[in-house]
Amino acid sequence: MKYIPLLLTSAFLAACNGSATVSVDIEIEDLLFTDLTYDDLPFSDVSINGATFSGSGCPAGSGDMIVSPDKKSISVLLDDYIVDAGDGSGLVNRSKCDIAISLDIPEGYRAILMDADYRLAVDLTEGSLAEFTRQYFFSGGKSETFQDSWSGKLENLEVELPDRLGAYGGSLSECGQDVIFRSKTSLYASVPHDGETAFIAVDSLDFKSSAQFDYYLDYVVCD
Repeated sequence: MKYIPLLLTSAFLAACNGSATVSVDIEIEDLLFTDLTYDDLPFSDVSINGATFSGSGCPAGSGDMIVSPDKKSISVLLDDYIVDAGDGSGLVNRSKCDIAISLDIPEGYRAILMDADYRLAVDLTEGSLAEFTRQYFFSGGKSETFQDSWSGKLENLEVELPDRLGAYGGSLSECGQDVIFRSKTSLYASVPHDGETAFIAVDSLDFKSSAQFDYYLDYVVCD
């Protein structure tokens, strides 16, 4: 069987230093990443129709999408994607952003989600907590869940989070049909009753937008 690999990189600007824990809930499909066979697909045969946004972190109409001429990369630009707790914001706060991207893939081709990279900003006072959770899947497919958390005193520091999805078998689209790629993320922050503030945010690598998702696609033939 030949597959279409789809390389996804979500880029975020951030800060983190101190203690961090990572938990990954993975359901591995039978496909091995090393079994993939690559092939070329005429870019004119692929259609990237648009993106929709929902959630407190990216309300409908708040995002924009840029597609490269070769249709191998998609940049999604968002307004502020940030959550804080304490100092009048409540002891616990959460924000989420769901993105759905519509793609038309020609008959005989399919996509696989392989990779995602992030940069975030985390600023915490003693006793506070921040979390970043994300999922990626094609409609009708299974979803892996990745979660990273930070605690303790952190100040204006940066963290990069690589999600190497191909190592877990990736996430496959259906072969040769219209598909929806979905990205679900959430930010969480909390402080104790006697705490001060906690802050976590997503930003862009070039500082030109408040938050940026960069998706990279490639295509090969399936059986």
